[in-house]
Amino acid sequence: MGYQVYGSGIEIDKESVEMAERILIDNGIEPDEASVVLQAVGYALLDMELYPES
Repeated sequence: MGYQVYGSGIEIDKESVEMAERILIDNGIEPDEASVVLQAVGYALLDMELYPES
């Protein structure tokens, strides 16, 4: 069961975020940096937090 991320009317589930991380890693981004890169993309393109605080 995934969580929903909300922002600008867009919903992104946990599985989609994990898949995006895997794609970044598969394309040469270091595993410990994938979430940082993905969050930057979320801020820049979606104006949303992809890793909400629990």
